[in-house]
Amino acid sequence: MRTIVSMIMIALFALSLFSCSSSRIVSAREIEPQASVKLTFKDGSVKRGIVFKGNKEQLLYMNAATHKTDTVFYDAVRSVERLNTYYDFFGYTMPQAEIESHKGLTKTLLYGGGGTVLGAAVGAGLAIALFKPKNEGDAGNSSAAIATIIAGSAIGAAVFGLQGNKADFKDAVFTARKARYAKVHAELEKKKKELEELKRRQQTQPNHSK
Repeated sequence: MRTIVSMIMIALFALSLFSCSSSRIVSAREIEPQASVKLTFKDGSVKRGIVFKGNKEQLLYMNAATHKTDTVFYDAVRSVERLNTYYDFFGYTMPQAEIESHKGLTKTLLYGGGGTVLGAAVGAGLAIALFKPKNEGDAGNSSAAIATIIAGSAIGAAVFGLQGNKADFKDAVFTARKARYAKVHAELEKKKKELEELKRRQQTQPNHSK
């Protein structure tokens, strides 16, 4: 019976960690920079895009429909929803495969390792509380205690590893955005140099007109 109780308590511990995850519906003032969002306005209109920054009164974002920056006042917004669609800095959608190509495992492993230690500590605490010998000389239920510690380690690793995976994905989104921006910037610089070279050639060519 106590083994079941320990498993339930560990499960509640995991659920409490999951409950700390942010909601998809937030207020306009709470939305963080570079979040892909759906803005629903009080007049019924809907716009999507990537947030750049906000101040006390308004929000600056890239409109995914027009690919131009827009400024909206918080008072005009009814709701803000975080999207699973990810936009680059120009408001164009980035495919999941492109983001995954930039994804690493650094934070997944780091968080997972930390979760293993924390979960083991929680499991050990429950094991001591529930399965310690009642009387001096009793062996206690060592197998149940070990199972509780192992379960705590596994759940801790899974929960924190998932959070680390989300952090790695978030980093990959930013890296993909930077890569796209760098590519566009390089192309613009190339065209600029080509135009400058064409202009220079035109200026150095002899004028045959009379």
